Amino acid sequence: LNVASYNATLTACSKSGSWERALSLIADIKEHGLEPSLQSVAAAIAACEEGGQRDRAEKLFETYWADRAPQVLTLAISACERNGDLERAQELRKVFDGLEGGPNGGGVSGGGV
Repeated sequence: LNVASYNATLTACSKSGSWERALSLIADIKEHGLEPSLQSVAAAIAACEEGGQRDRAEKLFETYWADRAPQVLTLAISACERNGDLERAQELRKVFDGLEGGPNGGGVSGGGV
């Protein structure tokens, strides 16, 4: 097994809001001694967002990609906005703006927040 084999199912979970299944798949990846990819985590966050699980989406973001992935940060901001937590969305936007390269800079090259 490899992470890529999980990503198709995680993507399906992201579209259907099957957040419980997505979290289970992330746990399975870890149990097999692998590290979830950006695509894996983004899909799991999107599943949580679609399923109305903002806190779980934020926890995934903070656990895996808080300081490295603008794409995942964008999903976390969207989850907050969708669930009416505009204050948290604004806080995350400030983090996003502080990333190397800024909001339109093409990402981070291994730097921190």
